[in-house]
Amino acid sequence: MNEEMDELKPYLKKIYITLYLYYSFKDYTTVPGTKLEYVVEGSLAMQRNLNTLIPDEDQQIQW
Repeated sequence: MNEEMDELKPYLKKIYITLYLYYSFKDYTTVPGTKLEYVVEGSLAMQRNLNTLIPDEDQQIQW
């Protein structure tokens, strides 16, 4: 997780979260009578912008 303040809007805090995922699953629903096996691997990056002028942290998220 990384944080930085916005250069143009100094009250805006940017939070970056990066996750690494690895999972596998079997799909029995797409093709009746056939199982399809999937493997997923990779990273997922997310950004959340928070308005630090709002006192309630749960209300700070900027959509």
